[in-house]
Amino acid sequence: MRPKARSKHFCLGTVSAELSLRLQPFVEWSLYAPQTLWSLRRNKLLQLLCYLGYQDILTMAGTHKVGQTLYPLFNQSAAKELSITDICQQLAMSESSLRRKLAAEASSVQDIKDQVRLGHGLHLLQTTEHAVSYIAEQCGYQSQSRFASRFKTRFGLTPLALKKLNWRFRAK
Repeated sequence: MRPKARSKHFCLGTVSAELSLRLQPFVEWSLYAPQTLWSLRRNKLLQLLCYLGYQDILTMAGTHKVGQTLYPLFNQSAAKELSITDICQQLAMSESSLRRKLAAEASSVQDIKDQVRLGHGLHLLQTTEHAVSYIAEQCGYQSQSRFASRFKTRFGLTPLALKKLNWRFRAK
């Protein structure tokens, strides 16, 4: 059974025949698709409009996620501990706003910090001959065992196992 089409018009100005032809599948799709997929389709629609010459539409592009702004902060200081106060000052927002926005993105400061630190650890393990204890320290972990535990949870193998794999590939 087909849902009833909406009768409201949300267009300001004129719509060219080409644009109308290209927009119709997007509109029909939205009648059937689950809302969880709408943001993906919205981005495709914005790309299409930009391609057709409506560059001003880019101002409607999705807002920058707060979590994405934290990655460079932690990358700049992988071993340095940034306090929540420092982060909030750099982002010019309150702690409660930061936590609320990250929760809406299904993330947290600690999740992002761990991703950056473990990503840095993965890079060091694959590109250097340093001991795991040194790499753990460089990534800001107080102990090698904490680093190894989190690394295994994230990547499915221990840092030492990864180093052994790298040695095998280098030996060949």
